[in-house]
Amino acid sequence: MRTLQSHLLIVAAILCLPTWAMASELSRSHPDLEAKRQLIKSVVLLPPQVEMYEIGAGGSVERMEEWSAAANSNVHVVLETELKKFDDLRVTRLAESGLSPATSANLDETQALFTVVNNSILLHTFDYRQRQFFPEKARQFTYSLGSEIQGLDEQADAFLLVKGFDRRSSGGRKALQAGTMIIGAALGVVAIPRGGGNLMSVALVDAKTGSILWYYRTVQVYDLRESEDAIAFVQDFIKELPNLGRQ
Repeated sequence: MRTLQSHLLIVAAILCLPTWAMASELSRSHPDLEAKRQLIKSVVLLPPQVEMYEIGAGGSVERMEEWSAAANSNVHVVLETELKKFDDLRVTRLAESGLSPATSANLDETQALFTVVNNSILLHTFDYRQRQFFPEKARQFTYSLGSEIQGLDEQADAFLLVKGFDRRSSGGRKALQAGTMIIGAALGVVAIPRGGGNLMSVALVDAKTGSILWYYRTVQVYDLRESEDAIAFVQDFIKELPNLGRQ
């Protein structure tokens, strides 16, 4: 529940951004990105971490395992399909089923660390109006997941990580909100819907050093349980992805 609360706080902070800020401040880059992007020929996709929750009429929050599994599967498939369209890249998945115990533990630690680092990036490098915003961290974007990440695949030049959080209102909660808005309109009061929240992050990580070379986040509303939305999400961030393996 603590993880969910932290997600909600981050979503709330970013949703307060004006439209122009959300449109122009979607990514961050490491100082070494320009030099290293040309050397990236092999990208390994780590298993996506998309967590989906349902908010009940009474405000209860429940993690939806089937929804999460469907979203992660869709993102994984679309990522591989879309990135393989780049002739200069060799794109593979990290096969979880065949990992040694040590490599599996490394993956778990890497993804846990990314959760922490991801939250730090969102809080400290995007919203300049927040007290937690650190201008120097935004200018000198030097976050890392540690050189141990290299052990996940010795042949990789870079790893791509996707993390997402999505909360959706149940049918009962939507009906309750609709009724509240109707009553509010009759009384001349503006009622603000409180259901739903969506935040996705993508990180391109140097496989040798663990440095996050490029980071992208979006607050667009995607229902990643649906293939069409998964395609839209991946295509949207690929438009911002720097050219890899090219001069």
